[in-house]
Amino acid sequence: MLLPLSPNHAIDFASMTALDAALDAHESEAVFVLRGHGPYFALGGDLKAFSSLMSAEDGLAMARRMDQILCRIEALPAPAFVLVNGAAFGGGVELLGAFDHIIAVPEATFGFTQGRFGLPPGWGGRTRLGRRVGMERIDRWLAEQTVIPAETALSTGLIDEILPEDAWDARMRELRRHPPPKRSVTDGQTASIAAEQAAFAEAWASDTHHRLVADFLNRAKR
Repeated sequence: MLLPLSPNHAIDFASMTALDAALDAHESEAVFVLRGHGPYFALGGDLKAFSSLMSAEDGLAMARRMDQILCRIEALPAPAFVLVNGAAFGGGVELLGAFDHIIAVPEATFGFTQGRFGLPPGWGGRTRLGRRVGMERIDRWLAEQTVIPAETALSTGLIDEILPEDAWDARMRELRRHPPPKRSVTDGQTASIAAEQAAFAEAWASDTHHRLVADFLNRAKR
């Protein structure tokens, strides 16, 4: 399926609903393929769409809803693939962690930029992506709000392949015939993600987060 995004090239509640519906309709024994489209893969959660969510409880509910979708993807019996067509930032990077195999175009970039809005990861990104690149590296990227190119993502294990978009269909035909193994969910993942979400909810309700979002939205109006 094509990754559903808001008009801001981000993930909102409509995106979540569409992903849930796609998973409801998916034949569980078949591979699940999520493909980015347009100028970006996903620029995180849609701050404009979520700006009415002010409390810690609001932030936690939103984070849990997205995490439930990612858990569904992880629980599929057949492998899940994601095809990254361009820039992925914040939550757009976090959702990659639920997939068994990640393919990106050479021009793709990956931004660990949640901190720009006073937030830690809320969708389980630290835990899931830490399995791929190591916790020390993911913590450093998050602390430094790092943006990395596809080559770095490949060399560190964040993604599995770099391919131009016009080669995706042929590669997916091959992978459907010979799919890679499912990635196992590590012991303690649920508790680790719950701890992430608790920290996210606290930060979500902070004056710092609300001020940074308001500043961002005001700049976007100009």
